[in-house]
Amino acid sequence: MGATYKRAVQVITILVLVAVTAFGAGCFSGSTGYGYLRGTTIDAFTGEPLAVKATVYVGSRYTLVTYDGTFATGRLSPGTYSLTVSASGYAERTIPVVIAASKTTHVDVKVAEKPSAGHATIVGHATLVNDPHTYPQPGAVSRTMLQQRPFSLVSDPTATAVTDTPQSLQVRKAPTVSDEEFRAALEAQGYVIEDYLPLTQVYVVRPSDTQARTLSATPESLSIDLSVLPAVDWAYPDYLAHATTMAVEPNDPLYHTYQWHYRAISLPRAWSVQQGFTRPFTRPVTVAVVDTGIRPEHPDLAASIVDGRDFVDGDNDPTDWPFMNNRMNGASHGTHVAGTIAALTNNARGVAGVNWFARIMPIRALDGNGNGPFSRIAEAIMWAVDNGADIINLSLSGAVEPGPALRESVQYAVSQGVILVAAAGNSSSSIPEYPASLPGVISVAATGIANNLAGYSNYGPSVTLAAPGGSERDFGVYSTGYSAKDPRLEDYFHMKGTSMATPHVSGVISLILAEHGWMSPEEVAELLCDTAQDLGDDGRDDIYGAGLVNAYAAVTRSTMDRARFWVSGYDGNPVSSGYYGRRDRSFYVEDAQPGDHLLVGWLDVDDDGSIDTGDFYGFAPVKLSADKVLYMQERLELHPYDSSRTASAASLEPWMLNVPATWIRN
Repeated sequence: MGATYKRAVQVITILVLVAVTAFGAGCFSGSTGYGYLRGTTIDAFTGEPLAVKATVYVGSRYTLVTYDGTFATGRLSPGTYSLTVSASGYAERTIPVVIAASKTTHVDVKVAEKPSAGHATIVGHATLVNDPHTYPQPGAVSRTMLQQRPFSLVSDPTATAVTDTPQSLQVRKAPTVSDEEFRAALEAQGYVIEDYLPLTQVYVVRPSDTQARTLSATPESLSIDLSVLPAVDWAYPDYLAHATTMAVEPNDPLYHTYQWHYRAISLPRAWSVQQGFTRPFTRPVTVAVVDTGIRPEHPDLAASIVDGRDFVDGDNDPTDWPFMNNRMNGASHGTHVAGTIAALTNNARGVAGVNWFARIMPIRALDGNGNGPFSRIAEAIMWAVDNGADIINLSLSGAVEPGPALRESVQYAVSQGVILVAAAGNSSSSIPEYPASLPGVISVAATGIANNLAGYSNYGPSVTLAAPGGSERDFGVYSTGYSAKDPRLEDYFHMKGTSMATPHVSGVISLILAEHGWMSPEEVAELLCDTAQDLGDDGRDDIYGAGLVNAYAAVTRSTMDRARFWVSGYDGNPVSSGYYGRRDRSFYVEDAQPGDHLLVGWLDVDDDGSIDTGDFYGFAPVKLSADKVLYMQERLELHPYDSSRTASAASLEPWMLNVPATWIRN
């Protein structure tokens, strides 16, 4: 990190690795040698601790499960054991566990009720993935294609209208006919007028419920029948147009060239829903950037900046002038962070920001070397809260206990509903750093282009989730800066660090607030975790936290308890009941018929009842045996559906997968 920490003066330092290029350039302690096992047995259907008597076998040793589902063993020699849970009414389950010397291994074991006679049960784990799935184009239908097609009939998103069967007709009366005569003529033919559109002079009509011919007649034939009436000028089926949520690609030239990190978190798809233009809010979302200050004249930022504060010089000018030492290569750390959050976007210039309309409150609390005392950081947080910040971005960290002032300022911000986002640290360590590890702060680790944890990134139990920060396999995060030769000139730089990951999360939070209005810090953190793309071990882990931030899922509140799961035969017919998932990303499907089938998952993002562009869905081949429980070893991935990348609806119609008519909510 390049900082020297002294007990006399607590110092915090920015979390950025050296710029790569510029544009144009808790364990249980026991007897030595032995380990221990602790765990919980969980009902796979309810997600609750097992409420019946159970026995846990670890090798040849056994222990009874307590009333709350927990169990514990005595000391065990290091090695790999088979852990078996046996409970009345439940299918026995065995999993491997590794015991290490002087360590306690914690496990949660999900067990399912014994399937009904002749049927199978599936217990699994799913995740919402950021990238769209690619489907084959029209052609010969094979078993492989059958596994890779959409699950219901969808329309071509490039069309302005679709051929869904309309419920109404659009009709214009003949110019020589009075309104009363026109209405009487329609009623005589068994039609009901639903609406009149004065600008287009169109009547919207539908056949009456008692008109028998509507049972067999098509909208096309009905419109022909109406068109021949003397009182009618023309009639036409009122076909439906569908809103599409195609990914939005801004015209900023450097976005397409360098900003891979936005696609990694499904930001273009999130922009199709919300670009930062607030609907519930009466004002733009304001993000305070507590950092080195910024370059306010940068053309990709100037229009987004509101009044800030300089706590280094003690004035109202948070310009980071000069910030031009060799280590930083002239790049402004604060300007870079601010650009990721809210660079002016779709202006045919420079880079894109996560939020196109957010306001940046620049607060200079770090000096030209990127360092500042915790007391100053605490003061900056208090000032941001009192001056209208909705979110505070803290791309900085220190590895020592910060003291009461910073703790109190964080508590004050949370009490006022202000959301704090901080960098986890660049020490490649699980040792907590601050303020990221303080209660109420969203702590962000860094990933690279392959969604791997960056080698420099901190990890551990305090990490909330991860976001792109750059790694050894990429150039890093590209954003706004200024020229080392002439600070008056705009420029753009690559940087790496958890400092760069943090503003991605702050920006996504600003989109959430713009879309849904005010949410508490606790609600925001929960939503981010519930919608993140799971990486590493199933569920939360100490490497990635909840996983990689998923902008589209977060903005649309696409939590896994809205996802539906069922088993389908390869003929397209459901062979199980339908079930909802849970927020912890687990799911449970029972009453499935034995055989080779497809496990199907679908999250209806827009709640329109059809699988269309923007929804999440996925599938996996499964082999089910009668009277058995299948515990899936691989998580089921639900990808954003993009109908522009699949075969046409007409070519797939004979082989559509059907959604079960009845859902059982667990």
